Amino acid sequence: MTSPLTNFTINSACDGKNWFGWPCDAQTEALPTAYVAAADEGDQKAALEALHRHLWEELPDIPVAQYTQPFAWRANISGVLHAPLIVFWNIDKN
Repeated sequence: MTSPLTNFTINSACDGKNWFGWPCDAQTEALPTAYVAAADEGDQKAALEALHRHLWEELPDIPVAQYTQPFAWRANISGVLHAPLIVFWNIDKN
């Protein structure tokens, strides 16, 4: 949900395929497209700022928290993959 391209909570499509009760807003749908179609990094940044500004004006959803799962391991463990969640493969005990 950290990317404007994959965040399903800002889907404001007018075709009825968004969440029930979610608004129909053509501008909210057009701004991520402008971000993808941007020619360079400056245009991408401007499109992303316009999207964020518009989302704070319309408030299709209100983010209430952010969750990060901390994890640790002993010095004799190797091969732990750095991922958004802990996975138990590729691990070796030295």
